[in-house]
Parts: sequence; structure tokens; C-alpha cells
Amino acid sequence: MFLNEKPSWCDLIPPNVLNNNQFKKLESLRKDNNIDEKNFAMGIVGSPEFTLKVQKISYQNLKKLCLSDKEIFKKILLDRYFERAEKEINQAAESVSSFDDLCKYILKEDEKLNPDYEPTIVSKKIDEIIKD
Repeated sequence: MFLNEKPSWCDLIPPNVLNNNQFKKLESLRKDNNIDEKNFAMGIVGSPEFTLKVQKISYQNLKKLCLSDKEIFKKILLDRYFERAEKEINQAAESVSSFDDLCKYILKEDEKLNPDYEPTIVSKKIDEIIKD
């Protein structure tokens, strides 16, 4: 992946979410902006595009278990919002009718948790790299 030792922030990212090219571009962005590795990793996992990618991987893995979409949506929501009441999760799972709806719901909930979040130039570049 890297010519030298890989940056430690790579170990903080779940496996199989980013490809080698994305890791290289992200590391270049981190170095160019002189961002410490821990904060950079937090910026990546907090990225909306990263969130969507993780949810897509979860969906694909659960689909292999021959579960219905509603069962999958419920499992994803339970994993993401484990601290919420099961009734609330069940209502949320019933309210979404597609994977896209699920992603919209999750991003909307993330916005509620961080209402003052304003994306920076770096965070927008992180999203662009992850989206590729």
C-alpha cells in the first residue's frame, strides 16, 4: 500500500472500506494540511461518505444471510443506534422502504447529533476521496 511504513491512522479505519488508492490520497491530504493522525482518522470516520460506505458494506453482508430488507434495516439501525429503545428502532426501520431511504435517515440523524457541524475544505476533500 505505502512505500514506507503505513501511517498509524490507517489502523483506526475498519478494513475493506477504503482501497489503497484512497488511503494514499487521504495520507497526502493529511500531510499537505499537517493534520495529526488521530484527528485525521476521526475526520474520516465522521465523514458522511464514509458513513454511507460502511452502511453499504453492512447491507451487502447482511443480504448474503437472505434476510428481508426490513430485517436488514433494523439490524443496521440497532448496530448504529444501540443506545436507543427497540421501539424507536423498529419504527425507524418500518419508516424506510429502501437502502437509499435508510442512508438518508442515518445522515439526518447524524446531523441532529451535530447541529453545529460545518464542513471544512479538508472534510469536503475527504468526502470526495472516499466517494470515488
